[in-house]
Amino acid sequence: MADSNIVIVLLALSCSEGRRIQSFAGPYIVVPKKLYDCESYDSEKLAWTYKARATHYKPTQPLDPIRFTGNITGRALINDSSQVSFKLDIRSNNQWKHNALVLNFVKGTGCTTLFKAAPFVADFMGYLYSPIPCAMKPGFFAFRDMPVQIQFRNVPAFPYGEYRTHFEVKDYGGAYPLFCSSGEAMVIPKP
Repeated sequence: MADSNIVIVLLALSCSEGRRIQSFAGPYIVVPKKLYDCESYDSEKLAWTYKARATHYKPTQPLDPIRFTGNITGRALINDSSQVSFKLDIRSNNQWKHNALVLNFVKGTGCTTLFKAAPFVADFMGYLYSPIPCAMKPGFFAFRDMPVQIQFRNVPAFPYGEYRTHFEVKDYGGAYPLFCSSGEAMVIPKP
Protein backbone atom coordinates (compact mmCIF):
# COMPACT_ATOMS: atom_id res chain seq x y z
CA MET A 1 0.00 0.00 0.00
CA ALA A 2 2.79 2.45 0.90
CA ASP A 3 4.62 1.65 -2.35
CA SER A 4 1.55 2.44 -4.45
CA ASN A 5 1.17 5.83 -2.70
CA ILE A 6 4.76 6.74 -3.58
CA VAL A 7 4.18 5.78 -7.22
CA ILE A 8 1.02 7.92 -7.38
CA VAL A 9 2.86 10.93 -5.90
CA LEU A 10 5.73 10.54 -8.39
CA LEU A 11 3.30 10.26 -11.31
CA ALA A 12 1.45 13.37 -10.14
CA LEU A 13 4.72 15.34 -9.94
CA SER A 14 5.84 14.21 -13.39
CA CYS A 15 2.51 15.24 -14.95
CA SER A 16 2.45 18.72 -13.44
CA GLU A 17 1.69 21.59 -15.81
CA GLY A 18 4.44 23.93 -16.95
CA ARG A 19 7.35 24.12 -19.32
CA ARG A 20 10.37 22.02 -18.50
CA ILE A 21 13.69 23.84 -18.84
CA GLN A 22 16.60 21.70 -19.91
CA SER A 23 19.38 22.34 -17.43
CA PHE A 24 22.18 20.28 -18.92
CA ALA A 25 22.45 20.18 -22.71
CA GLY A 26 20.49 20.46 -25.90
CA PRO A 27 19.98 22.73 -28.92
CA TYR A 28 21.89 25.91 -28.21
CA ILE A 29 22.67 29.52 -29.06
CA VAL A 30 26.19 30.89 -28.54
CA VAL A 31 26.18 34.40 -27.09
CA PRO A 32 29.63 36.08 -27.19
CA LYS A 33 30.48 38.21 -24.15
CA LYS A 34 34.11 39.27 -24.74
CA LEU A 35 36.64 38.97 -27.55
CA TYR A 36 40.28 39.71 -26.82
CA ASP A 37 43.84 38.99 -27.90
CA CYS A 38 45.70 36.14 -26.27
CA GLU A 39 47.42 37.36 -23.14
CA SER A 40 50.35 34.97 -23.51
CA TYR A 41 51.62 36.46 -26.81
CA ASP A 42 52.58 39.94 -28.00
CA SER A 43 49.90 40.87 -30.55
CA GLU A 44 52.42 42.99 -32.50
CA LYS A 45 54.41 39.84 -33.39
CA LEU A 46 51.40 37.86 -34.65
CA ALA A 47 51.05 37.56 -38.44
CA TRP A 48 47.24 37.81 -38.14
CA THR A 49 45.46 40.33 -35.94
CA TYR A 50 41.85 41.31 -35.51
CA LYS A 51 39.69 43.88 -33.80
CA ALA A 52 36.02 43.03 -33.39
CA ARG A 53 33.02 43.79 -31.24
CA ALA A 54 29.65 42.12 -31.09
CA THR A 55 26.16 43.45 -30.49
CA HIS A 56 24.41 42.55 -27.28
CA TYR A 57 22.14 39.53 -27.12
CA LYS A 58 18.44 40.41 -27.17
CA PRO A 59 16.39 37.92 -25.13
CA THR A 60 13.19 39.19 -26.78
CA GLN A 61 14.60 38.24 -30.22
CA PRO A 62 16.64 35.11 -29.44
CA LEU A 63 16.88 33.83 -33.02
CA ASP A 64 18.33 37.06 -34.46
CA PRO A 65 22.00 36.55 -35.31
CA ILE A 66 24.68 38.41 -33.39
CA ARG A 67 26.19 41.25 -35.48
CA PHE A 68 29.91 41.95 -35.60
CA THR A 69 31.88 45.06 -36.57
CA GLY A 70 35.66 45.14 -36.97
CA ASN A 71 38.52 44.05 -39.18
CA ILE A 72 41.09 41.33 -39.71
CA THR A 73 44.62 41.79 -41.07
CA GLY A 74 46.90 39.00 -42.24
CA ARG A 75 50.57 39.12 -43.21
CA ALA A 76 51.18 35.39 -43.85
CA LEU A 77 49.46 32.51 -45.62
CA ILE A 78 47.48 30.04 -43.49
CA ASN A 79 46.61 26.74 -45.19
CA ASP A 80 46.29 23.01 -44.52
CA SER A 81 49.97 22.79 -43.57
CA SER A 82 49.22 25.01 -40.55
CA GLN A 83 48.56 23.51 -37.12
CA VAL A 84 45.23 24.53 -35.56
CA SER A 85 44.46 24.08 -31.86
CA PHE A 86 41.38 24.96 -29.82
CA LYS A 87 41.04 24.91 -26.03
CA LEU A 88 37.82 25.39 -24.12
CA ASP A 89 37.57 26.25 -20.41
CA ILE A 90 34.27 25.99 -18.53
CA ARG A 91 33.08 28.13 -15.63
CA SER A 92 32.08 26.06 -12.63
CA ASN A 93 31.87 26.84 -8.89
CA ASN A 94 32.82 30.47 -9.60
CA GLN A 95 36.16 29.60 -11.21
CA TRP A 96 37.52 28.51 -14.59
CA LYS A 97 38.17 24.79 -15.13
CA HIS A 98 41.01 24.79 -17.65
CA ASN A 99 41.18 22.55 -20.72
CA ALA A 100 37.67 21.10 -20.47
CA LEU A 101 37.98 20.40 -24.20
CA VAL A 102 41.22 20.39 -26.20
CA LEU A 103 41.24 19.91 -29.99
CA ASN A 104 44.41 19.68 -32.05
CA PHE A 105 43.59 19.23 -35.72
CA VAL A 106 45.56 16.62 -37.66
CA LYS A 107 48.58 17.80 -39.66
CA GLY A 108 47.63 18.48 -43.26
CA THR A 109 43.96 19.21 -42.55
CA GLY A 110 44.00 22.16 -40.12
CA CYS A 111 42.39 24.77 -42.38
CA THR A 112 39.90 22.40 -44.02
CA THR A 113 38.79 20.88 -40.71
CA LEU A 114 38.36 24.33 -39.14
CA PHE A 115 36.06 25.61 -41.88
CA LYS A 116 34.08 22.35 -42.03
CA ALA A 117 33.51 22.32 -38.25
CA ALA A 118 32.88 26.08 -37.87
CA PRO A 119 31.67 27.50 -41.21
CA PHE A 120 30.86 30.86 -39.61
CA VAL A 121 34.62 31.59 -39.40
CA ALA A 122 34.61 32.11 -43.19
CA ASP A 123 32.29 35.10 -42.66
CA PHE A 124 35.06 36.84 -40.73
CA MET A 125 37.64 36.12 -43.44
CA GLY A 126 35.62 37.51 -46.35
CA TYR A 127 37.54 37.48 -49.60
CA LEU A 128 40.75 36.43 -47.77
CA TYR A 129 39.35 32.87 -47.50
CA SER A 130 39.66 30.46 -50.42
CA PRO A 131 37.84 27.11 -49.99
CA ILE A 132 39.70 25.05 -52.65
CA PRO A 133 42.50 24.59 -51.72
CA CYS A 134 41.78 25.79 -48.22
CA ALA A 135 43.77 28.94 -47.56
CA MET A 136 43.58 32.28 -45.81
CA LYS A 137 45.50 34.75 -47.94
CA PRO A 138 47.35 37.75 -46.51
CA GLY A 139 45.41 41.00 -46.70
CA PHE A 140 42.90 43.25 -44.94
CA PHE A 141 39.16 42.69 -44.56
CA ALA A 142 36.76 45.02 -42.75
CA PHE A 143 33.23 44.05 -41.74
CA ARG A 144 30.44 46.25 -40.43
CA ASP A 145 27.21 45.08 -38.82
CA MET A 146 27.82 41.58 -40.24
CA PRO A 147 25.25 39.00 -39.03
CA VAL A 148 26.87 35.76 -37.82
CA GLN A 149 25.04 32.68 -36.58
CA ILE A 150 27.59 30.89 -34.38
CA GLN A 151 26.87 27.19 -34.86
CA PHE A 152 29.22 24.23 -35.02
CA ARG A 153 28.49 21.61 -37.66
CA ASN A 154 28.01 18.07 -36.33
CA VAL A 155 27.38 19.44 -32.80
CA PRO A 156 23.57 19.62 -32.53
CA ALA A 157 23.58 19.70 -28.71
CA PHE A 158 26.02 21.32 -26.30
CA PRO A 159 26.15 21.62 -22.48
CA TYR A 160 24.77 24.97 -21.36
CA GLY A 161 27.03 27.26 -19.39
CA GLU A 162 29.77 29.87 -19.53
CA TYR A 163 32.89 29.13 -21.59
CA ARG A 164 36.26 30.69 -22.37
CA THR A 165 38.02 29.81 -25.62
CA HIS A 166 41.63 29.92 -26.74
CA PHE A 167 42.27 29.46 -30.45
CA GLU A 168 45.73 29.26 -32.10
CA VAL A 169 47.07 28.74 -35.61
CA LYS A 170 50.79 27.98 -36.03
CA ASP A 171 53.08 26.92 -38.82
CA TYR A 172 53.42 23.19 -38.28
CA GLY A 173 56.25 22.72 -35.80
CA GLY A 174 56.53 26.49 -35.26
CA ALA A 175 56.89 27.87 -31.77
CA TYR A 176 55.14 31.22 -32.23
CA PRO A 177 51.55 31.36 -33.50
CA LEU A 178 50.46 33.10 -36.69
CA PHE A 179 47.07 33.86 -35.13
CA CYS A 180 45.77 33.71 -31.58
CA SER A 181 42.38 34.66 -30.20
CA SER A 182 40.52 34.31 -26.92
CA GLY A 183 36.99 35.02 -25.89
CA GLU A 184 34.20 34.34 -23.46
CA ALA A 185 30.70 33.21 -24.34
CA MET A 186 27.49 31.83 -22.89
CA VAL A 187 25.81 28.75 -24.34
CA ILE A 188 22.08 29.04 -23.73
CA PRO A 189 19.05 26.92 -24.73
CA LYS A 190 17.56 27.58 -28.15
CA PRO A 191 13.88 28.51 -27.85
